Amino acid sequence: MRKFSSSGVNLEVNNLFSYATRYQQDNHQLMLMLTQNQLLFQELSAQSSWFVFYVLMALLILIWVTIKTTRDIGRPLTQLTANADRFAQGETPQLNGLERADEIGKLSRSLDYMMRQIQHKEETLMAQNEELHAQQDDLMMQQEELQEALSKMAENERYLEKKNRFVLALTSTWDKGSFRRALFRTP
Repeated sequence: MRKFSSSGVNLEVNNLFSYATRYQQDNHQLMLMLTQNQLLFQELSAQSSWFVFYVLMALLILIWVTIKTTRDIGRPLTQLTANADRFAQGETPQLNGLERADEIGKLSRSLDYMMRQIQHKEETLMAQNEELHAQQDDLMMQQEELQEALSKMAENERYLEKKNRFVLALTSTWDKGSFRRALFRTP
């Protein structure tokens, strides 16, 4: 052994043992790291599964909220718009949602009140228009009567002028020639 130990083989064996020990330690650390890596991978897989589940649930809730919002807000607003269009075309639509306590109910009640006010004012204007037409007809008849009376007055005035000339002719001259001329003279 001394021979081997003096030849430097012992040093190589010691180096080999220390290398084997380091290799075993490195291998052990590598196995620990591999185990930790597998645990981390499993944990990340579980977390990603939960994340996917969370995203799917959020998406389902978002879809449900969108459908509910469309049903609760969009559909009544579309109906209000259609009813307003029908009213603008002259129909009298029946509004729905007047009993609702939210803003759409308030809008429905306001639109209903406005439509009733417009109808009432339109009826009032129509009645006033008919009354004005009747008054216009009366005025036209009175104007025609006044024109007839005026033409009769003009005719009577001409007749009276003629008679007045006749009387003047009788009183101013007794000459038959001038009397005839005055009598048959035209204005």
